[in-house]
Amino acid sequence: MKAIAKHFFGLFLLFNIIFFYARFTHPQINYADNPKFDGNKYLKSYHYFRGDSSKYEVRFPFHTRLYCNVLASFFDANVFTVYRVINYVSCAILLLLLLFLAQKINANLSLTSALLAYILLHWAGPVRYYATDVIGVDLPCMLILGVFLLIIYYQNYALLWLWGILCVGIKEIAFPYLAGLLLAEIIIAFKILDSHQKPIFRNYLSKNMLWLIFALITTYLATQILNFYFPPFPIKWFNSSFITLLLQIKIIIDKPLMAISWILGTCIIYSFMVYAVYLKALHININSLSFKYLICSIVAFALSFLGGSDYTRLVMMGFPVVFIFLLENTNRNAFSSPAIFLVFILLLPHTRIWEIIPHPVFEERLCQKWYPEAGAIIENTVFLLYSCFIFFVFKKNFSRLKNGF
Repeated sequence: MKAIAKHFFGLFLLFNIIFFYARFTHPQINYADNPKFDGNKYLKSYHYFRGDSSKYEVRFPFHTRLYCNVLASFFDANVFTVYRVINYVSCAILLLLLLFLAQKINANLSLTSALLAYILLHWAGPVRYYATDVIGVDLPCMLILGVFLLIIYYQNYALLWLWGILCVGIKEIAFPYLAGLLLAEIIIAFKILDSHQKPIFRNYLSKNMLWLIFALITTYLATQILNFYFPPFPIKWFNSSFITLLLQIKIIIDKPLMAISWILGTCIIYSFMVYAVYLKALHININSLSFKYLICSIVAFALSFLGGSDYTRLVMMGFPVVFIFLLENTNRNAFSSPAIFLVFILLLPHTRIWEIIPHPVFEERLCQKWYPEAGAIIENTVFLLYSCFIFFVFKKNFSRLKNGF
């Protein structure tokens, strides 16, 4: 625990520095400037629970994302201040939880801290991005994903039904993650992972799988209850997550170049994480825990690709899952501390820490140059090429990096 305390203290100090730096330097969105901002939907829900509105007129799918709005409505402070506190607390707890999990899976804590520091500094990370877009549920969503990873590690699946009920009121991601975990359990039960034995029907209805099925049922019922008492406005035939998914697939088929934006958005977020744990440092261990985290990571990437067109933000939301999966499959002795520090410094340009995020309304064209999904293909390709250069330098000198300087 002393090791965790030391690393958490350093990260918490950096987190506070970046948080207050972004708070007083980055522009804060005034949601009245553009009705298309998601924050407007959350504000409608917030004002309803505050008693400022007698009708619940919130569009799909934001109508069920109400837990944070209910919590915020209990406080008399300015709504932006309340949400800023919610984001601050969610991020701080997430940092501690990820460090704790990293120690449990026997990860290199220096590498873990470097990866988390990189994400804290990153413009699309959980601190700077949400200093601009304050009102939302993304950070509580990341925290609930961290809790999900902890439940998987401790195999305490009896808590998953409660996790699902909590999750559906934050964001509608519980069902795909629970279904992915159930799929992993089925594959493990059929011994498909064991190449030395034929697949058999043993342990198909294991205790863990029964709890997962129960969690899926309770999650579905919780979703239907929220839909009944807080229906979307207006009610339309396509107000369904499944239909929305099909419509998004159709959009991608019609515009296949959107995949390039998603790839660039993924590289923007995970560049340091990928290059710091790749090559000989990355060993995919086909054990049950690693396989479950792998399936959950695939779900995270699928949701980021099919969940909408704002790829950079959606990729970032799956960060806790991908982060723990990569650490779980990384040789803790693969890098010396100087090597970790070197890669961290070389890839700092990805964080754009020296720049202020432009205002999305008053500096719209400049802001669009930051997001590949907004058409900033050339700008972000430059960062990708720089990453490739670092990657090849890293690969060529891997043995020296591994042993120190």
